[in-house]
Amino acid sequence: MGRGRPRGGQRGPRNSRLAREVSEEVEETAENLTRRGRRRRGNDDDTDTDNTPETPAGPVKLSAGGQRKFGNLPADMKDMPATEAVKARGGGQAQVNMIDKEYQNMTVGELANRAAAGDEKAETAMKMVKQASSKAQKYGRGGH
Repeated sequence: MGRGRPRGGQRGPRNSRLAREVSEEVEETAENLTRRGRRRRGNDDDTDTDNTPETPAGPVKLSAGGQRKFGNLPADMKDMPATEAVKARGGGQAQVNMIDKEYQNMTVGELANRAAAGDEKAETAMKMVKQASSKAQKYGRGGH
């Protein structure tokens, strides 16, 4: 059994370096996402100047899971902020207020992608957008 690859917990120096590099990359990406979220909420305590825009330039690209979450909403809503989408479908301010403040200005496409990635608050926001039409019909606000 002395031949072949190392067993179990025995790892060579290459594997540990690679693991360290991957770990650093993951931490950096998580930090960037956190910074981006703070900037969107308006906290100016972040002094990093990495010049990442708040929203991507151009239309949002939906992931496969994001397309499932987006469902059969009109295609033009993908790049519309959540608050506008709720109101466009006939929803009221009460439904807009049910969406977390930090998610209200995100586009519906961004919300769909985040919901697909497991973000519960983004999923709630998507539900508010989708249900706005049925609530408008129920309470006579003239939705779709």
